[in-house]
Amino acid sequence: MSRENKSFYALLGVLLLGPATGYEIKQTIEKWLSHFWCESYGQIYPNLKRLVEENLATVKTEVQVGKPNKNIYSITDRGRQVLTEWLMKPIVSHPPVKNEFLLKLFFSQSIPLEESIEQVKQHKQKMLEISMFFEHLKIDAAAQCQEETETLYRSLTLDYSYRAVKGIIEWCDDCIHRLEKSKSPVKEEVR
Repeated sequence: MSRENKSFYALLGVLLLGPATGYEIKQTIEKWLSHFWCESYGQIYPNLKRLVEENLATVKTEVQVGKPNKNIYSITDRGRQVLTEWLMKPIVSHPPVKNEFLLKLFFSQSIPLEESIEQVKQHKQKMLEISMFFEHLKIDAAAQCQEETETLYRSLTLDYSYRAVKGIIEWCDDCIHRLEKSKSPVKEEVR
């Protein structure tokens, strides 16, 4: 059985928001989905071609003076139907997670303890920056979404990622505490 192409559905979902060029699709994914999904141009353009071939999207070429022509893609009724059917299917598997930070931490007994602590502190700082990004994105979502249901679903996905990042920040604090405690000399109990 071949693997289902999730990129295909991601593009249909973006086109559900409105007609867009390949470039605009990439920008939408980077702005609104990057906290849980990414697509490269190498995935976007072949899948857009396939969407058109399978009558799930249409393409209209807009001629521009002095610039390359623009291909604007729109979802078809059949595309909406295919997306809806996919959305209704149960999720059967979750992709494996690759996390370089955790891989390094797992093997950090090979480096000085201070370096491990510093790496956790740097990771925490990155998570703090990401949480600020989500806070700004929440404000943008509320300002840009006209339909209340669209705002709700964007808000739910942003909240998921925001809470995950907040949990990682708490975990970093705990790690730093445990690592710093491990370098302190252990006091013998007085009996």
